[in-house]
Amino acid sequence: MVRLQLLTGARSGELVMMRPCDIDRTGGGIWVYIPADHKTAHHGHQRRIYIGPRAQKLLAPFLLRRPEAYCFSPAEARAEYLERINEARKTPQQQGNAPGTNRQADPRKKPGDHYTTASYGHAIRQAVKKAYRPAGTSNEQFKTWKAPQHWHPHQLRHNAATELRKEFGIEAARIILGHRSAAITEVYAEKDEQRAVLAIASIG
Repeated sequence: MVRLQLLTGARSGELVMMRPCDIDRTGGGIWVYIPADHKTAHHGHQRRIYIGPRAQKLLAPFLLRRPEAYCFSPAEARAEYLERINEARKTPQQQGNAPGTNRQADPRKKPGDHYTTASYGHAIRQAVKKAYRPAGTSNEQFKTWKAPQHWHPHQLRHNAATELRKEFGIEAARIILGHRSAAITEVYAEKDEQRAVLAIASIG
């Protein structure tokens, strides 16, 4: 998700709600993700997120599901994590706890079918903490320990905006990021979209 957000400049709220059925893959080299709901939908605007070759390669495995299912699922990620833990166990399968037997039957928190912007940010914070975790830190100490570095998903969008503007100019960056201005008329929409497609084909 992090890498995809860097390549597309999508908002976190758009990324977490991505489904295969919302992605138009019929246009040749560039895919177009049209979120069912987005920040400016109440103004009657349609949001188009362009997905280039590099981003397509990242996204492709997450499209192998029901068209209406969310591409990024905490429940799926949790199941894959537990499977990796089970495969890495040193105790023989016929000894100790069998997979799943030491879990709560009705846990207080259950992973959902899609991330929220809050859970996406939380996952990033936890990953950063683990990356900087000092050797010898107990699990109890780790709960309250703060990493020396921190960042949040919205910074990925800012990074994408900076690179797009530097490389392709303000208009290409504006249309890719979904920014709108009352001073810009629909006359320029087609021209802007052509710039956006050329830019996204180049960077990812």
